[in-house]
Amino acid sequence: MKCTLVIESEPGNSKTFEFNQDEITIGRVMGNDIMVNDRSISRYHVKIILKKGRVELIDLDSRNGTKCNNAQVKKTLLHDQDIIEISNIPVKFICPEVPSESTAEHTVLASAKRLKVVRAKKFLMRSSGYIVSRSL
Repeated sequence: MKCTLVIESEPGNSKTFEFNQDEITIGRVMGNDIMVNDRSISRYHVKIILKKGRVELIDLDSRNGTKCNNAQVKKTLLHDQDIIEISNIPVKFICPEVPSESTAEHTVLASAKRLKVVRAKKFLMRSSGYIVSRSL
């Protein structure tokens, strides 16, 4: 699977990185697969893992955090056309082989302490403020 990251290091100035490794890191120092020279980015900020047709983004306990589609994340699945913010640097994730969120498996809150992956064809109902799944 081949994926692309478009990093906008300055407004109007972007760099494109293609990768197909099982794992890459992004950070401020040498030793990362992609190095972004910005003081707001941690030395080792995020890791992206390609595994079994899925792409996972993991924040490496960075100082300024990571967002995906405007939501603060520590760990999340990436979908084609997602917008990642590494500290304050916008990064567009492009990977047509990974379905967009509207057609992919959705991660929904199943309880206050754990996440459960449910397929879109399962029936979802709301109960006590939580989303629960029930097979049809």
